[in-house]
Amino acid sequence: MKKYWLYLEPYTFLFERNGHIVIFNSLSNQGKKFKNNGRIEAVVNQMNDINNMYCVDITEADLKDSDLLDFINYIRNTYSGDLIDNSSFAKKPVVFVPKFKINKTIEQLQETDYKLTSDDVLSYFNELSIYIGGSKPTSMLSDIPVYKQFDYNCDLESQQLPIQAVLSFISQIEHAPLGIVNILGGNIFTYPELHDFAEGIKHIHAIKIFNTCYNDIPDNLTPYEFLSGEKVKLKVLVDFPLNSKKFDHVVSLIKSSKIEVEWLFAITSMDEYESAERLIDENILDKALIKPVFTGSNLQLFKSNVYLDEEDILNTRLSRDDIFVKQVLNTYDFGKLILMANGKVYANANHQPIGILDEPIVELLLKEMSNNNSWRRIRNQEPCNQCIFQWLCPSPSNYELAIDKANLCSVLS
Repeated sequence: MKKYWLYLEPYTFLFERNGHIVIFNSLSNQGKKFKNNGRIEAVVNQMNDINNMYCVDITEADLKDSDLLDFINYIRNTYSGDLIDNSSFAKKPVVFVPKFKINKTIEQLQETDYKLTSDDVLSYFNELSIYIGGSKPTSMLSDIPVYKQFDYNCDLESQQLPIQAVLSFISQIEHAPLGIVNILGGNIFTYPELHDFAEGIKHIHAIKIFNTCYNDIPDNLTPYEFLSGEKVKLKVLVDFPLNSKKFDHVVSLIKSSKIEVEWLFAITSMDEYESAERLIDENILDKALIKPVFTGSNLQLFKSNVYLDEEDILNTRLSRDDIFVKQVLNTYDFGKLILMANGKVYANANHQPIGILDEPIVELLLKEMSNNNSWRRIRNQEPCNQCIFQWLCPSPSNYELAIDKANLCSVLS
């Protein structure tokens, strides 16, 4: 009887759970779910045995099983593996199984004599958001803590960061490979030390993004020449209902300036989404982003437009490393810190502070690396830890925290 080798490529993932299996090709980003029963189950059990190195025996009789044949044909048609006549090969093919292995966790390192250097720790620090202060922003969403869902100006209740303290804090990272510094308020234009602050961070290599609600932009931007500086952007926050006259003036004002600008439209309904799209098109706004805000009463907006189904998940663009990374860290939160105007430092605004402004940044980063609240918040909780798509789904976001639901999908209720 003719015999074959069935093998999977090292970039192909095989997930098995609750009577189903998923084959996912991380090169072509193709995936499919199959029932794991009969002859398929026997083959999958062998495939999942690390000793078989992703390669198992298949006989000519096995290929008469229609379910197994469909499974094998899918693997071959998507270049996720192959079926080869074993008489053509003197030895069984050996494939490195895509299993994630971390040599040392932070907890294990702490139990040894190994010490992370400051440079080691700072290399993980990618983004800093600073709520400097300023008066209450003119936002139609001021009653909703939008800043806990994504970076957004909020009412800081007259709190102001002391200029020397915040510049001292930032001086610790002036040589770190930091990518972005977000500057938020309050109304940042009413922060009394804004010009000194802008001058104090000018030498930082990171991109500096000044965030403002469109209603708070002054009619004359000439005094704020730092907004046209190198590696500086202005992010304009727009929410609804819209003050059309002010918005039109802001668009005209910015287009006549040398300011590099990004637009963020915060929407709470499909009507607002359509309005945002129209404004972007009519005003030819490059670099514009639309983000939904959970208000507590618009869950249907998220179910219709944010929640994922099986097809969405199986068509997600994920590399091999992307899948590995999501097993150990949160791709939304990792590498980020938030400094609030009251001097408290957070890794995520939804969680407890990890420290205060006066603490060394390296110690704050080490503290966050040692807990599982934000940077290491992964899908290892119910119901996600029982789902076959556990490591294909995006990392848990702030929307899950706002909605108070662990999984924003239609796969598990």
